[in-house]
This record gives sequence, C-alpha cells and structure tokens, in this order.
Amino acid sequence: MRRALAWLRARPSIGSALILAGACVLFFSGRLEVGGMAVQLGMPGLQSTILPAIIALSGVLAAVHPAQHVFYGLVALAGSLYSLVAVNLGGYVVGMLLGCIGGVVVVSWLPRRAGVEAPEAA
Repeated sequence: MRRALAWLRARPSIGSALILAGACVLFFSGRLEVGGMAVQLGMPGLQSTILPAIIALSGVLAAVHPAQHVFYGLVALAGSLYSLVAVNLGGYVVGMLLGCIGGVVVVSWLPRRAGVEAPEAA
C-alpha cells in the first residue's frame, strides 16, 4: 500500500484522473440518443471517438511518464478546448472543463525534491 501511494505521489495523478474523467464524459456525450434521435456534431462518430481517446491517452501517459507532463498536459488542454466545437459542446461543457482543469494541473505539476519530507499531521 505504501509503495502504491509513493508511486501516486511521484506523478501528476490528480490531473491525470481529471483528464480521464473529462475524456469519459466527452466519449459518452457523443453517444447520446434522445427520443430515438442521435445528438452529434462534426463528422458523425469520428471526432466523438478519436478526440476522447487522444485526451484519455494523454492523461494515462502523463501518469506513466511524468518527465513529459508538460507536453501531455498541453495535448489534453488543446484537445479539451477543441471538443467545444467538435463533440456536443465539449460534453455539454462538463467534459471540456474537466479536461482543461486536468490539463492545467498536469502542466503545473512539480515533482517533490528528494530531500524534502512531507509534514506529518499532528
């Protein structure tokens, strides 16, 4: 358990989780059917499938390869912003906001220095 927590603390895991949540919202908003009518914008099925996959992949890669966190965060941020016009208003704005916030968190993440200990709770 301690090894897993140490692994999570050494990566931008909160930002990656927000990016993945935003990608899931975007993916499922592209598959929305209301009263037998499919709601999609852009090229049907293509952008609503590929764009969330790219955003989710950037979230996973940011957690697995934290040395390139800035690049993956910018990819997620750009993809989330583009989803506003490509995938049902960015997953009805919720998916876009989750992806953008997660992208900003991943870009601004800094690894802990080896000599600095976390303060213990009293």
